[in-house]
Amino acid sequence: MAKSNYTPIDKIIKSANLLGIESYGSPTLSDQALLDFPSVKIGPGNSKRSHSADEYIYVDELLTPKSLP
Repeated sequence: MAKSNYTPIDKIIKSANLLGIESYGSPTLSDQALLDFPSVKIGPGNSKRSHSADEYIYVDELLTPKSLP
């Protein structure tokens, strides 16, 4: 997946960077790409599997929160 080329000027992006959260464009952003304000897409599972014909998440991805650096 390609890294985002977004310039980190908004508070939400700066905050994510401070937490060590990687930012990238997702192929499943849909209408989010049309928003005229900063937003974050988050959810369980691997983004590469989302909205595919065989989309799935593992139970432990729901039950185990992701640790931040």
